[in-house]
Amino acid sequence: MRETEIQAAITGALLGTLTEDSWVAADPYLLRHLAAHAAAGELLGELAGDAGFMVHAEPARLLDVLGTVSAGAHPLARVYWRAANHLRDAGVVERADILRTVAVQDEPEAVGGLPMPDERPLGVRWAKVARSDFHRTLIGHKGPVNALAFTALPDGTPLLASGGDDHVVRLWDPVGGAPHTVLARHTGPVNALAALELGDGLRLLASGGADRLVHLWDPATATHVGCLEGHAGEVRALAAVPLPDGDVLLAAGDGDGVVCLWEPSTGWLRTTFKGHFSPVRALDFTVLPDGTPLLAVAGNTVCLWDIGSGHGTVLRDHLRAVNAVAFVASPDGAVRLASADTERVILRNAITTEYDTELPHENSWLRALTFTTLSDGTPMMAGVIWNSHIRVWDPEIKKPRATFAKHTARAKALAFGGLPGGATVLASAGADHTIRLWDPVMPHGRSAHQGIATGVNAIASTTLPGGPVVVAGAGEDGTVRVWEAATGRLRTTLSSHNGRLTALAFIERPDGAVLLAGVGFDNTLLIWDVWSGDRVATMTAKWGSPRKPALMSLPDDTVVAVAGPYPRQDTRKNPGTADGAEPWNPRARTGHLTRDDVRTVTFLEADHGALVLASEGIYRTLALWDRITAGLGRHLTGVTDSVVVVTGLDLLVSAGKDSAVRLWDLLHPERRAVLTGHTGWVTALACASLPGGKVVLASGGYDGTVRLWDPVTARASHVMPVGAVVHALTFAGPMLVAGTARGVVVFDVDARRL
Repeated sequence: MRETEIQAAITGALLGTLTEDSWVAADPYLLRHLAAHAAAGELLGELAGDAGFMVHAEPARLLDVLGTVSAGAHPLARVYWRAANHLRDAGVVERADILRTVAVQDEPEAVGGLPMPDERPLGVRWAKVARSDFHRTLIGHKGPVNALAFTALPDGTPLLASGGDDHVVRLWDPVGGAPHTVLARHTGPVNALAALELGDGLRLLASGGADRLVHLWDPATATHVGCLEGHAGEVRALAAVPLPDGDVLLAAGDGDGVVCLWEPSTGWLRTTFKGHFSPVRALDFTVLPDGTPLLAVAGNTVCLWDIGSGHGTVLRDHLRAVNAVAFVASPDGAVRLASADTERVILRNAITTEYDTELPHENSWLRALTFTTLSDGTPMMAGVIWNSHIRVWDPEIKKPRATFAKHTARAKALAFGGLPGGATVLASAGADHTIRLWDPVMPHGRSAHQGIATGVNAIASTTLPGGPVVVAGAGEDGTVRVWEAATGRLRTTLSSHNGRLTALAFIERPDGAVLLAGVGFDNTLLIWDVWSGDRVATMTAKWGSPRKPALMSLPDDTVVAVAGPYPRQDTRKNPGTADGAEPWNPRARTGHLTRDDVRTVTFLEADHGALVLASEGIYRTLALWDRITAGLGRHLTGVTDSVVVVTGLDLLVSAGKDSAVRLWDLLHPERRAVLTGHTGWVTALACASLPGGKVVLASGGYDGTVRLWDPVTARASHVMPVGAVVHALTFAGPMLVAGTARGVVVFDVDARRL
C-alpha cells in the first residue's frame, strides 16, 4: 500500500471518531495532527471546505501544510491565508471572528459556512471596502519596512528577511508566515538587505542602515558574525557580488554616493567606487556571458562598473533621478539592464548599453525593481509603482502580467523568492508596517468592490430624529457617504470638494435639523443638511496649509475646528498661552479656524463644559480650557496625537506614534496607566458607555487591528484585525465603526462578553 493510501486511511479513521461532525468535542490529536495526515493523504482539499475544521484546527500545524491546497479553488483557504498572522495565538472564538471579518471584506462566498459564536464580544456586521488581491500579510515591525531579502537555512528551508525603521531585522517563514527570529544590532533604521552564499553551505545575511554600518548575520543560528565599518553616509543599498572565480563580495552604497566593495569573510574593504555625485539608491550585480562582472549603481544617473578592471560607464539618458535598477536575463542568454525613474522604465543591452525599449507603467514613479527566472525558464520582473501598487511584467513581451492592489501606505521594497516544490513568491513591504506575500504566477482571487473603492479618513455617527442610527464616512476621494449603521444601506452621498476631509462631526439642532460638518486639508469647513443632502455653508481659512484638523460639535449648536501649521510665538514659549479654538456657529455662519498648533479637540461634559485641546508641538501639552470664560484650567504634558475623553470616569485617553495608549487622570494632572499591545502608530480612539453601563475604550492604528480595552481595570479585552490601517473609530449605539485605508467596517459589541 502506498504512503498516500495509508495516510488517507488514517485520515478517514480519525474523522470517524467525530461525534455528529462536532469539532467542538474533537479529540486534541485530531486538532493537532489531522491536517498533516490529510495533506499526506491528498485529502486536505476536502477538509479546507469544512469551516468547523478550519476554525478548530491548531493554526500553526494547519499552516505548515495548507500550502498543498490550491488557494484558487478553496475560498476558505484564501480566508485562512489572509488572516494567518492573527490566527496563531487566537482562541477558537477569536479565530471564528477573525475569519468572518476577513471573509465579509474579501471573500463573501465563504461567509455562509463560517460559524457565528454566541459568545463573541466583537462580531463583524457589515463592511464597505475597496477590493483586495489575494495575499498573505506578515505583521511584526513597529514602523515602515524598508528592505527585503530571501535567504535559506542549511537544509534549504527558505527564510524571508525584512528590515525597517524599528532598527531590527526580522526573519520569517515564507511558507507558513510564522515569525522566525529578530536580529537587533542597528541603532537606526535598516535600509538594505542582501543574502550571501559563501560556499561550503555557509550563508550570511547582510544588513545596512542609517547608523552607517553593515552588519553580518548567520541566519541558521541567528547570531551576529561581523560588522563592516567605513561608510561616511548611511548605507542605502546592498548587493551580493558572486565573482566568476568563486569569491563572493558585498557591494554597499551609501548616502555620500560611494560604493564600497567588501570581502564579507574577512571584513576587508577591497575597493571603492566614487563619482556618483548623489546618494546611491539601488544596486544590482550580474556576470555577463563573456565573464565580465558588472555592478549597476542607481543615483542621479546609472553607472555601470566593471569590477575586474574598475572601469565605470555613466548612462545619461534618464532625465530624472533613478530609483531602481535590475539586470534581466533572457532565455536566449542575453542580459539587459532595467532602470526606472519617475517617468520611465528603460530596458537596454547590458553589454553595449544601447537603448532597447521601455516598459509601460502609466507614467507613474517606480520605487523598486526586482527580477527572477521561474522554474520553467520564464523571466519575470516586478516593480513598485508610485501609488503603491505592485506591477509584474514579462520583460520578453514587454507587457504587464498582473497588478496587485496597493499597500495601505507607500510600498518601498520587493523581493522574489523560491518555495519548496519550485513555486515562486513575491514579497513586498511598505510604510504601512506590513510585508505582503503574493503569487506572481497565478494570482488567486480579487475581491469585488463592497460598495466603496476608497479609504475612509474620518467617521461620525448620530441618531436621526425618529429614524435610525447613521454613520458618515469621509473618503480619500473627498466624498462623504452616509449609511444606516444597522444595515449598511447607503442613505445619501454628500457633494465632495477639492481636498480630503479629515474630520467629521454631526450637529443636532433643537429644531430637529441634523447637520454634518467636515473639515479638510484645504482649509475648508463644510456644513451639509443631512436630510436634504444640500451644502448649507462653506468657510475657508485665510492662512497657510494646516496639519490634520480636528473637529467637534458642542451641545449649544456650535462647531469647533482647530488646526495649524505654525504655533504663535508666545505658544512656543509657553504652551499655556495658546488662544485655543474659536467656535463656529452654523446658523450665524460666523467664526474661523484657529492658527494654533492644536491637533485634537474634544468636549468634556464632566468638567463644567471645558474644551480639551491637545497640542502636538515640542511641548506635547494637553490644555483644558473653560469654553465660557476662555480661561486655561490646567495642562498635562506628555500627551500624544489622538485624544478622547472617557465620559464619567474623569479619564482622558491619548495615543500616538509610540504604539502606547495612555490613561490620564483629569482631576489630578498625572498619568494613570499605559496600555500596550499595538505594534504600530495608534491613530484612532473612541469610547462609549454600552447598555448595562459597561464603559469600553477602542483603539486602532497602523498595525491594522482594532483593540478593545476596559479603562477601569486598564486591561485589554479583545483584538480584531481589519486588514488595513485604521484612520478613525466611533461608537454608534452598541456598534463600533472603523474607518480604514480600505473603507468602513462595522462591528457589533457585546458588553457582556468583554
